[in-house]
Amino acid sequence: MTKDKFELGITVTACALVVYMLISIFYLYVAVGESWSLVWSALFESRVHGAVAISVSSAFIVGALAIAAAVPIAYLLAYKDFLGKGILETFLIETCSRASRSHGRELWEN
Repeated sequence: MTKDKFELGITVTACALVVYMLISIFYLYVAVGESWSLVWSALFESRVHGAVAISVSSAFIVGALAIAAAVPIAYLLAYKDFLGKGILETFLIETCSRASRSHGRELWEN
């Protein structure tokens, strides 16, 4: 059952990304004066390639740093005892359960 939900989530995310990209290209078409030749020339400018390269590389770096920080912290929380661990776990569990309760409430209210 969870595998089906995971696959559905991946499929919906991929479809949303494709739709977002198509809407962005259509917006660019409207913004540059409704000419496809201008759209293609705008997409293939070196400034656009540089901006995409900076965005992708910064996203990769931030993701790697987040993983590098999260894995050791998760290991410490799971296997080690330290002063204040109970308070930290209580805070994390309460925060997560409060977020899931509010999300569930929003789903039922709509």
